[in-house]
Amino acid sequence: MANKPVKKVSARGITASVWENEGKNDSKYYTLSLQRSYKDGEDWKNTDTLRLQDVPDAVAVLQKVYADMTVKDVA
Repeated sequence: MANKPVKKVSARGITASVWENEGKNDSKYYTLSLQRSYKDGEDWKNTDTLRLQDVPDAVAVLQKVYADMTVKDVA
């Protein structure tokens, strides 16, 4: 994934990144990656494995991404 994500949402070390992709006939679709950041000694690392206590933050991040990507402003 060399391109930058179109959206990133984070909560307490859990980050969801949304990626825009091109489908057939120039259609667009979005995919999502979820990762957890943690400190290992002095180094920060990332993993796609979540701990049980990470689930509430993952749910919050996913709900925020879903709302931001699907709810349209009508102002």
